[in-house]
Amino acid sequence: MFKCPRCGNTQKEYIGLKNNEPYCRKCIKFSNNKNLNIPYVKNKDVVINMKYDLSISQDQISNELLNNIEKENNILVYAVCGAGKTEIIVKVIERTLKKGGQVGIIIPRRDLVVELGKRIQDIFVNNKVTLVYGGHHDDLTGDIIVLTSHQAFRYNKYFDLVILDEIDAFPYVNNDVLKSFVLNSSKGKIISLSATPSELDLNNNKVFTLFKRYHNNPLPVPKLFISFDLLLLLFISKKVKSYLKDNKYVFIYVPSIKEGKNLYKKIKKLFSCVFVFSSMENKEEVMKDVRAKKYNVIITTTILERGVTFNNLQVLVYKSNEFIFNKETLIQIAGRVGRTIDCPDGDVYFLANSITKEMKEAIKEIKKYNDM
Repeated sequence: MFKCPRCGNTQKEYIGLKNNEPYCRKCIKFSNNKNLNIPYVKNKDVVINMKYDLSISQDQISNELLNNIEKENNILVYAVCGAGKTEIIVKVIERTLKKGGQVGIIIPRRDLVVELGKRIQDIFVNNKVTLVYGGHHDDLTGDIIVLTSHQAFRYNKYFDLVILDEIDAFPYVNNDVLKSFVLNSSKGKIISLSATPSELDLNNNKVFTLFKRYHNNPLPVPKLFISFDLLLLLFISKKVKSYLKDNKYVFIYVPSIKEGKNLYKKIKKLFSCVFVFSSMENKEEVMKDVRAKKYNVIITTTILERGVTFNNLQVLVYKSNEFIFNKETLIQIAGRVGRTIDCPDGDVYFLANSITKEMKEAIKEIKKYNDM
């Protein structure tokens, strides 16, 4: 029986023959695998540049990782949005580097690789942090490599420690090929991070939980505004005006590109805004402007549901009753608000034509976190 050496596939319907040799149709586009027997001098001289001390809860989880990583191969940190997951993993990365090991931080989306890569380099100032994603893979070596799950196929049993962030995010979630790439890249030790893990994730890992944000303020509980489309638009106009008057930033999440374009046409005359979505031609340039806070009002699809932190941010979820907004996505979106010590709270509104089970469960779960 043929078993794909890259993704482990054994399903006959995905196996083809070329020159009488079997190949896997599931991962054929990843066939340009590089053997990374490249000489690399690892830098064990680790200098940590943390802007603030860990909270008591963060420090406890951080030490738990240090105490358990030698005896556990699969660990999950189940932590709410804004708990400070990046800071929690610093100690275990530091120890791995000091032992001469290499660390891979794997994230599903390329824009999050860029964002997190900058933060990691700011913390590990003395080490080489390499970013690897689609179209950006000329340099594949480093002390810490931040990469997309798609690029993990380049690293066969390479990383002494894998940090797998956002395990519930598209396109990694439910993708057997990408999961195989990640497993094959690791020498055995994997720490997964998530604010919304599945039951399977919880059952298959040693789990450490952190249900408080690093600044110890509660998560913002979403409020509901249920009405027909015209009143939803009037509500958005009124709320955005009041937020801008107080110099606040606003993210308006939309269920589709079509809805986003329609909303943008209707409000661009009222406010200076931008619409961000995955297939836009100048996305990287626009995202630089977004991160530089050149806009106060950002209409966006779920492309910005994770990995972004804005001070004084308010969130409106437009037509949150649409199927794209499941419980996990709504929790992640709500988690964009109140992430900083300076502005630990803010508004989250679900604007919809009707109340869905997903909306109710998202609110219920956020309240449960706050009560823990």
